[in-house]
This record gives sequence, C-alpha cells and structure tokens, in this order.
Amino acid sequence: MISQGTSTVIGERFFENLAQCLAAAFHVRYAFIGRVIDFEKNIAQMSPLWDDVNKEFDNNIVWNLKNTPCEDVVLRETRLCPNNVQESYPLAPILKKFNIESYFGIPLINSSGKRFGLISVMDDKPMTDTKNFEPIIQIFADCCVCEMERLEIDCKLEEASISKKKNEGYLSAIANNTTSVIYMKSLEGRYLFINKRYENIFNVTSQEVMGKTDLDLFPKEFAEKFIKNDQQIMQSGETFEGEEFAPHDDGLHTYISIKAPLKNSEGVVYGMCGVSTDITDRKKVEDKLKRSNEELENFASIASHDLQEPLRKISLFSELVKDLSPDLKGESIEYLDKMSNAADRMKDLIEDLLYYSKVTIQGQPFKKVDLNLIVKESFGDLELLLNETNGTVNWENLPTILSDSFQMKQLFQNLMSNSLKYHQNNVPPVLSIYSKQTNKNELEIYFEDNGIGFEEKYVKKIFQPFQRLHGRSEFSGTGMGLTICEKIVDRHNGSIKVKSEPNKGATFIINFPISRPS
Repeated sequence: MISQGTSTVIGERFFENLAQCLAAAFHVRYAFIGRVIDFEKNIAQMSPLWDDVNKEFDNNIVWNLKNTPCEDVVLRETRLCPNNVQESYPLAPILKKFNIESYFGIPLINSSGKRFGLISVMDDKPMTDTKNFEPIIQIFADCCVCEMERLEIDCKLEEASISKKKNEGYLSAIANNTTSVIYMKSLEGRYLFINKRYENIFNVTSQEVMGKTDLDLFPKEFAEKFIKNDQQIMQSGETFEGEEFAPHDDGLHTYISIKAPLKNSEGVVYGMCGVSTDITDRKKVEDKLKRSNEELENFASIASHDLQEPLRKISLFSELVKDLSPDLKGESIEYLDKMSNAADRMKDLIEDLLYYSKVTIQGQPFKKVDLNLIVKESFGDLELLLNETNGTVNWENLPTILSDSFQMKQLFQNLMSNSLKYHQNNVPPVLSIYSKQTNKNELEIYFEDNGIGFEEKYVKKIFQPFQRLHGRSEFSGTGMGLTICEKIVDRHNGSIKVKSEPNKGATFIINFPISRPS
C-alpha cells in the first residue's frame, strides 16, 4: 500500500500520499506527520493532516506540544491511547477541536539518533485490535524519515551548488579584472586555465592555449625556465616566489611570480597555479634610483674631500697671515678671524649635509640595539658639554629595538646635545629620557628637558634644513641637527614631534612601530 501510494512522487506530495495510506491502513479518520519547528518553545506543525472523512488536507496547523500526547511521543516514547484520550490529556485543546477519542503515535528519529517529529493517527471513536499497530506504523515512519533526509540532502546540495556558482563568479571576476597574469597547469605542464590579462598581453585566446605547454607558446630559452620552476613546485609541493622574464612585442619584461602546487583532498599534487605581475616599470625606476644614489654617493665622496680642501686652506692661510704679519692689528685681525670662523662653519655645514645625504643610501642593516648602551656611549661624546653646563641626564630602563645602531646613536646624541646646549641662564640643564607603549601599538621615547623652550608656532620650522631660532652669537650649530634626526626616525618607519613653551623646556617624542622592540 505504501509503495503504491508514494513510489512515483517526492517532496510534499509524498507526505500527503503517505498520510492517506496511513489513515487507510489503520481505518481511522485522521493521520498526520508532525515536525517540531521550535524545541525550545515546544512548537510543532502538522504537515500534512489528512481527514479521511472529508477527504481533505490541512497543512496550516501549528500547535504547542505541551500537555498533549504528541509531547510524550516526541520527548519520551511511543504513545497509544485506544480510548478516552481526552481524559488522559484534559489540557490539550487540539483533541477537543477535532473531537478525538483515540490516539496512536511514534517519534520520527533520523539516522543520527535525533528526534525531530512524530507520525500519528487519531480517530473520533475508540481503536480496536491494536496488536499490530506498532510494527505497521514503524514502516510508515521509516519511509517518512528516508524522504525527509533525502530532501535535506537535496537542499544542502542545492545550497552548495549555489554557493559554488557564486564563488566561481567571484573568482572569475577577480581573475579577469586583475592586472596580474593568472594561469593553472597540469602535472604535464599543460595549460588548464588563463585569465583575460594573459590573453591580452600575449595576444592569444583561452581556446588556443588550453592543453598546450610553454614550449608551444614561448621561445625555448624562456619556456625551459618556466617549466623548470613549475616542475620544482609540483615535485617539492612548496610555493615558489621569484623573478621570471618573458618576451613582449616591445622587448623583455620582468615579472614577479608566485606559484603554488594544486592538491586534491588527499594532499596529492595534480598541478600548479601561478600569479605573475609585470614589474618592468618598477625595475626601471629602481635602476634609475640606484644610479642616482650611486651618483649622489660619488658626489658625497668628492664633497667630503674636494669641497672641504679649500676651506682647510682658507683657515690655514688666515692663521699663516697672522703669524707672518705681527704688525696686523684691529680690524685686520678681526677680518681674518671672521674669515677663519666662516670657513669652519662651512666645513661643519658640508659635513652635516653629507651625513644627511647618507642616512638612507649608506644606512646599516637593522639589528637589536640596547638604547641604554646608546645613552651611555653618548655620554663620552658629550662629556665636555656636560661639564661646561653642569648638566644632568636621567634615564629609565629603555627597551632594546631593531635599528641602525650608528644612526640611533646620532639621533640620541643630537637630541641630548640640544637639551644641554639650549639651557636657561644660571639654571643647570636636566634631561630625562624614558619610554612607554601606547594603545596604538607604538613605542614612544621621550626627551624632556628644562631648557629655554620655544613657542609652538615654530614646531614645523625647527625640522627644516638650516632653520635656527637663535643667532650664532647665542648658540653654535648649522641648523641641520633636527633635520638629520627627522631623517633617521623616518628611515626607522617612525615619527618625531615636539611640545614646548618658552622658559618651560621642551619635550621631543619619538614614535616607533611596536614591532621594532625585541
């Protein structure tokens, strides 16, 4: 009976036919399949409910299982009430609604052992001869569970298919709108996929390329290099990243290629995928910059000797003139001294400019540097200034960071020298150096002094080359110290700022990314 009523239908029509067959098999008025739609709220839905007297379905009944025989079936065990079911469940309005006298139901249990509903029959008169009820209804229940699980699998497959199509659409959109060349090859090196960028650059179509190897598409010397890299990836199972070269109509182009093996679910390599980006223009810029740096370095080398040699002679000859002319007096001696001082200032300025130019092009590789040692080493170079000013430098335990140790010493020495040099009259300079970590994952290093300070409207000016807030007669220097500091900090991916007020000192704050400290 079951196979006759359900063998040619699936889905909701299957359950309707099943309910009809169920009512006929038990000679009862009502048969239904109940699905729990909310276990927390104890809510179920009769879908469908077959009325064998009126010969109609009702698929819209939703009811609360509490205090009903259906609750016992779903939560506990098979339930048979052959008569007087309303007396056993006086708080079940659904029994009164349909004038139910007898009830029989068993739970629906899926292949994982989870209860998710029930299958039941009801009648408006007592049930008799119930001896074989349970094995019969169990057959119906098994059929019902099988169809429900089939529908669930179909639903998941459909969702997976939709998801797959969406993902394929996303990947296709990305692959065909990128400026990089994307391709996939088989173990034999035959092309399985190329994107639009590949087609446009090499003037081919996907149909022309599929199934071919690099030997079919490129000159032998280039193809063999591609094949060698691809085979290395597929044999080792490891990703490759490096430069590759390919011929174009306008000459040889340089690519940065990232290639990875393609593996199946068992981890077996069946091909490779590559993304190659044309960096020819970037390489040209890099080569031009390299030549420019080399020229600048050569100029710096010349400047360090040839430009300073005349200045040394000016200083030397001014001293010789004074030694050979003992009768010189007054303005003559003053002019010679001014000439010698100007030459010395020019020499200092050239040295600062040379150092500024070398911060980037001659920087040393970063390594772990203990900033406490940097402060101690700076003491030796500033010993004379410390003694002259009766200055004091205090510092807390500073961190170890990845940096260029020579440049870090120059940075600390310039800032410490400034704090000692720009002190208030009759007030010994005091400099405090300390650090802390910010909420932005940065390391802040503070240089806080009690010096003469300045108005904050000059903050931008003090970091510009040759800018001075005070005359040379008051304080010595070329005006390049803070410019060099900013250049060094910038090379370390940091920033420098200052807070100050006249006669209330200045605080220089250096920010480094937190990844710098060890």
